[in-house]
Amino acid sequence: KGEKWNLYSSVNTNNRLRIVEGGRKVTTTYTNLSTGAIDSIKWIDFNFLNNSDRRGISLKLGADYSINEHLIVNGEINYDKHLHDGVNIQNVVLPRPYTKTINDSDFDNNYNFEGFFDISQTFNDPDRKFNFSVTYDYNKDSKRTSLSPHTTNLYQRINNIDIDISYKHPLNKKSIVELGYDGKTNDNAENMDFQIPDDSSEEPFMGNNTFGYKRAIHGFWLEYDYRLNEKFSVKPSIRYEYVRKDISFKSVNNILEPSNIYSIVLYPLGDSAHTYINNYSTLYPDLHFTYNLTEKQSLQFGLSKRVNRPGSGGHGPGSRQIRPFPRDIYSDNFIFVGEPFLKPEYSIQYELSYKSPIPMGFAYMNLYYHQLKNVIEWYDDDRFEDKDILTFKNADSGTNRGIEFFTMIVGQTLGGGYNLSKLDDPSGDYELNGNSQ
Repeated sequence: KGEKWNLYSSVNTNNRLRIVEGGRKVTTTYTNLSTGAIDSIKWIDFNFLNNSDRRGISLKLGADYSINEHLIVNGEINYDKHLHDGVNIQNVVLPRPYTKTINDSDFDNNYNFEGFFDISQTFNDPDRKFNFSVTYDYNKDSKRTSLSPHTTNLYQRINNIDIDISYKHPLNKKSIVELGYDGKTNDNAENMDFQIPDDSSEEPFMGNNTFGYKRAIHGFWLEYDYRLNEKFSVKPSIRYEYVRKDISFKSVNNILEPSNIYSIVLYPLGDSAHTYINNYSTLYPDLHFTYNLTEKQSLQFGLSKRVNRPGSGGHGPGSRQIRPFPRDIYSDNFIFVGEPFLKPEYSIQYELSYKSPIPMGFAYMNLYYHQLKNVIEWYDDDRFEDKDILTFKNADSGTNRGIEFFTMIVGQTLGGGYNLSKLDDPSGDYELNGNSQ
């Protein structure tokens, strides 16, 4: 570190060994509603043992440069290379007993590169500040999975760019305004060449699945913080978002007659390319009130609109949730399939919280009520006999209400809560309706 420059770097190497053991048991009973008699019963029962070894090395190099006492520029690059090997032993009990061993390994040329650049401008007034940052992330993550003598290769590329701009300016001693922009773009591409044993044929069921996911989010926001007096303050804000989403997928295979769970899932897609483009804009209002009962006790009320976007989290920044192809390619009885046509889940959230010191600690309590639309729910697809397919669906509406509290006493946390959630969907589907508490 010098008067103007600050240089920093690090090297990290790791070797992570994991042993995961688990299982799944599902009994589904189909009953004739007229007679009460049992029409049929379906069983799924299996367990697995997964051993994996992940080896990696990462490098970081960064620098800060102080142009003057108020203006600092920061740049950083990160490089991460990792290799993964694993063995998964699956023991199926029902509907028919058998055991198989699945091997998977990463390609040697997998890596992740991230670049970060930031400009921070402060002023003599500490409440005034400008910040600009941009992050670029590229991830190459490909692997090979085999159930001898069959092999499946998956090639995956993830490309992300995040841009953030914000400016905070005090209007007077009681009020501050802040405005900004944040943009996020994702560009994910997958290509999978698969070979799957087919009990009805000597030839394996084989083909190629391609999946592309592009999404751009442009958000503009304005926030106003007004302190009326020492006890009461109000903070309204509004955010405008424009979203462009482009999902494309295609499966080319040798299906003549669906015979296994994968051909059954892929057969309705045909061999033509599918493209789903959705552009939309949304306003997100937000309003918070804070009332200080004493110097250390406060009440806060919040009203806000939030969104839970399909494809925002999980493997390959959310691709798992919307990918229409199964990735657990050698699991016969239980697979996960994403839903590319999921709608965003919106919520209007009302919250009232109370904070206060207590002897030797701190206490917090929160009451909340959320109105939900297009609720994203896990969904167990029971269309196929002796098969268990897990996916997602939207329930039309719902509510979420409850209370939560915790205390921290001498560094120890004790708390709890109660929650009641309700789903409502005109389809009558029992998985998209009902209460849970």
